[in-house]
Parts: sequence; structure tokens; C-alpha cells
Amino acid sequence: MITTALFGSGVSYVSEIPGIATITEKVLSGDNVGRQADSIYYIGSGQPYLQQKVAECINLIKHIHDDIANFYTLIQEDHAVNYEDIYYVLKQINDSFNLEFENPAINSLIEKLQANEDFSNGKLRDVAREAIKYIECIVWQMISYRKFTFDQFDIIIDLFKELNLKNIVSLNHDTVLDTYLQNRNVDYYDGFNYTEYKFPQWLGFENAPPNIINFLKLHGSIDWFEVGVLKPQRGNEIFKLPNDIYIQAVHHEDEKFWGTTDGTPKILVGTFNKMLGYLSGIFEILYDLFKGKLKESNILIVSGYGFGDKGINTQLSNWLNYESSIKMIIIHPNKNELILKSRGNFRINIMNEDTIHPKVRLIQKKFEDVKLEEILNEVNN
Repeated sequence: MITTALFGSGVSYVSEIPGIATITEKVLSGDNVGRQADSIYYIGSGQPYLQQKVAECINLIKHIHDDIANFYTLIQEDHAVNYEDIYYVLKQINDSFNLEFENPAINSLIEKLQANEDFSNGKLRDVAREAIKYIECIVWQMISYRKFTFDQFDIIIDLFKELNLKNIVSLNHDTVLDTYLQNRNVDYYDGFNYTEYKFPQWLGFENAPPNIINFLKLHGSIDWFEVGVLKPQRGNEIFKLPNDIYIQAVHHEDEKFWGTTDGTPKILVGTFNKMLGYLSGIFEILYDLFKGKLKESNILIVSGYGFGDKGINTQLSNWLNYESSIKMIIIHPNKNELILKSRGNFRINIMNEDTIHPKVRLIQKKFEDVKLEEILNEVNN
């Protein structure tokens, strides 16, 4: 029997990683956020002459926030607009300008924004690009791990022993779980290893060592950065870099580096644009691995995840139809809240107010409060 655990942001809240509402508040206010000449937005620092860039980002973000709020009012849906919603719309604007994933349906929004003198004469394209980076930088810096509390993950060792936990899939950008695994000396492999460079390099999972936990961070991590290397000169190599160095001067840390290609971490932010993210680069590799590991799994434990990602929900629904799947154990403190905030796929195929899939069990507790015995009981019944 093989067990896989899927974790969302809810498992990190006890470690004081800020939630989506807290990050949204910072994005909308821009309080104490500045921009440096290196093109990065920083919480707590910035050049005064570049503060106008912050004001422009906030101005555009607030316009989009109001449009999104009006949309949900129109369809009579109770929804608190968050930074992921805003980021998704900004990406559609930016991708349309770049003919990357153009969406003619947002033409009226672009026209409306360009009619505003703040975004006229070609300024919208530049401000949208800056606003995307502004959100990415705030997310990255707000969830940088600072508090060394991770006791909620002690159950992982028990799951490894009792249920043959082989795979941990995380949708989180933070490094709380990474830190736990390292500090508890739990053997795991996340696709990174040391090569000829000072920091761990992304190598993928083709040569993953056997008999240890596979750790897949599907949405990236705040310590993953694209770096250019020398001899031979290449760009877009991905390394894990510590958060106590100045990323833009990474070439001072290793003479084989020439610098970062972007300066912000490799993370997937937004809503439906994550589906497109699963189709390229490191995220495509990880998503394919996720699908493969699910097919091998008999038990699936899900916690801290609100079932709001269409790409993830599709695979979880598919897994329930595999002959090899036995039980999906969902750990969530409030069934009604889970159903209310989930996407339609969850309510149709997994659980709703009246029915639950025969292979699904719900433990109504916070992840940090659940006991191994409760999970084993649900698996065996």
C-alpha cells in the first residue's frame, strides 16, 4: 500500500504564515512597500524617486479589485476579492498585450482602463507588468519563513511508518515543511541536489533515490530562483537560494553564477492562470509527476487545501475512479465552510451537503490537532 499526502496553505497557519486575506490587505494598501532600482518591490525599503511606481500599481490593482467585486455582485455570488483574483486578471491583460495567452473577451476592460488618463498613451501595458511583479514580491516576502514552529508535521513520521507515506505534494510556497523535514532528519527528495555549484540545483526526479519520501512543491517555492551560469554560459537554471543573501548579487556567492534572470522566486500565483503554468517548465514536470504519483497511490490524505484549484481538483476526481484507490482522507475543521468555498468539481464529484463519495472520509479537525489513530480508523473502516 502506498500513501500520498497533499497539503495546502491551511497547514502552515499555525506557523504564523500569513493567510490570503492578510496578504491581500498588504497588496491593496502598499503600506511600507517600496521599489528599488533593481526592479524589485521590497517591504520596508525602496528609493523615494521610485515610489510613484508603487502608487501606479496600487491604483491599477484597486480598479481591477472593484471590477472583480462588481462581477461577483452581478452573478450574485458572495466572494471576498483577493490578491489571487487580481493577479489572474493582471496576467490576462499582460498576456494579451504580449500575445502569450491573449483573451479578446477582456478588450472592453482594457479599453475602459485606457480611457483613464493614468493608464492612457500606452501606460497600461507597463503598469500591468509592474503590478504583477509588485504582487509577486509582496507574496514572496510576506511568507518568507521566520517562525520555527512546525510541530504540526510530527504526524508525518508516523504516516511514513504506519501507512507507507511515499509522496508529499505541497501547494505552498513557504518553507515550513521543508524546514521540518530537515530538522527532523527525515530523508526526502525534492528534485534538487548539489552539483558543482554552491547551492542545490534542480535536477528533476529521473534519478530520484529509492525508499525515501518524494516531496513535490507544485506551485514553486520562495527559495527557488532562476540563475544564469557560466562555462558554458546558460540561463534559466533553477537553484535553491537562502533568504539571507541579496539575490541580485548572487554572482558574489559563487563565481560560476553571472546573476539571476528575474530576481523573484519561481512561484505560481493567481487562480485559473495556474492551469497554464502547469503546461511549461519546471511546473509542467512537477504536475506530470503529481499525476504519476497519484496513480501509484492507494491512500490519499488531504489537508489545508480548499479545493479551489481546477487543475488539482481534476486529478483528485480522476484518482477516485482508479481501481487502485482505496480512501481519500480529508482533514478540515468545518465541512460547511469547505463545501461553500470549494469549486464545483468538488461539490459534484467528491462531497456536498447531502452526499459524499464512497471512497472519501472527512475528519473535522485542524491538521495540527488530528491524531494518527483517527486517520488509521478512517482508512480501515
